[in-house]
Amino acid sequence: MRGSRAHRTVVVVATTTVLLLAACSGDQSVAPSDSSAAADDVVTAADGSSTSGTPIPSATIGAAAAPSDTSSTPTRSDDAPPDAGAAGDPAWVEVAAGLDEPAALLVDPRSGKDLVVQLGGRIVELDGTPRLDLSDRVQREGERGLLDAAVTPEGDAVIVHYSAVGDGHTVLSRLPTAPDGDLADPADEQVLLELAQPASNHNGGSVVFGPDGMLYLALGDGGRANDAFGNGGDPGTPLGAILRLDVTSDPGSLLVPDDNPFVGGGGDERVWAHGLRNPWRIATDGTSWFVADVGQDAVEEVTVVPADGGPHDLGWPAWEGDFCRVDVCDAQASPPVSTLTHADGACSIIGAAVATTPSVDDGAAFWTDFCDTRVWRLGPDGDVTEDAPLPDGVPAYALDVDRTGAVVALTTDGRVLRRTRA
Repeated sequence: MRGSRAHRTVVVVATTTVLLLAACSGDQSVAPSDSSAAADDVVTAADGSSTSGTPIPSATIGAAAAPSDTSSTPTRSDDAPPDAGAAGDPAWVEVAAGLDEPAALLVDPRSGKDLVVQLGGRIVELDGTPRLDLSDRVQREGERGLLDAAVTPEGDAVIVHYSAVGDGHTVLSRLPTAPDGDLADPADEQVLLELAQPASNHNGGSVVFGPDGMLYLALGDGGRANDAFGNGGDPGTPLGAILRLDVTSDPGSLLVPDDNPFVGGGGDERVWAHGLRNPWRIATDGTSWFVADVGQDAVEEVTVVPADGGPHDLGWPAWEGDFCRVDVCDAQASPPVSTLTHADGACSIIGAAVATTPSVDDGAAFWTDFCDTRVWRLGPDGDVTEDAPLPDGVPAYALDVDRTGAVVALTTDGRVLRRTRA
């Protein structure tokens, strides 16, 4: 498919920003998310790394449970994987602990092990064994950090999205995978894209390969509050958008697929979807995209978007979820499938993650909130139901799926929890 498609080389310069999970007016939050834990791995980890700043929305951090001590040595247990056909009541089981700000998971293409992306700039195994250290180039404060990572479909490289030391500008890079040992050599980093950030918050987060083999990069609207820089509703900027990029056809280069919706005019040709405030995490089931966009001060939202050619307008800043913020709103082109309100305790949506295990949950999407440990499930039948809450009153930085396809929660006290069924 890519072989028959023409591409355009991307210019690695911009004067825009990305935005993560900040949910309140004037928010300066941070919370990268995209992780999971292995079904038969239970670990308690602490790699001794240090960070500055607090992840997720600082404006609402006081509403979240205080993180527990994460200075213990990484530990791990080897529980058997959950029954792939189990259909009992859902529950959360600890598989790792002692990790330093876990924000996402990816699978090592060489060993098949789950790896944890930590906001401070390191990628480690569940027991804390380091596999890639980029902390010397990652700015960790507020909503900045190592926001996500993804392995290429070919398994020959890892793509990382982070905030750069100094001014915190956005960096998207490729690192070829090593044959063994460390996941990659930091000295081999190939920078694919850099974007200037007008503020320190709303950096977005996810990097996900879609069913078409393209990389989807979720970016926030540039930060501060109330779409201060006018990026959210503007398809002509990469901020407040999901970009669709080709990073595999010519390794080390970033190309624009010629079937992107704005190739030829009408917007930035990298943009696939726009009208976003701070899409911290996105996920796909191969047919649809589940986009969790952090709200301003009223509504959090999850929108289901077809995995098609686009473009898609998710409505920000005129719409905040299903709430019209201006005098008159046009009908929503992509209305949310579910909303959480701040009046009901929400502040910054965390998700979504799409399960493939157990079979009863195959294709179901899950999300939670940084100020609310309740979890919601969107089934393949379209029904949204409340699921088993996260235990101990501790919220998550992110939900993800592990190497078995089970949903995991990466919590603010450094644990990885796997969702199971009896």
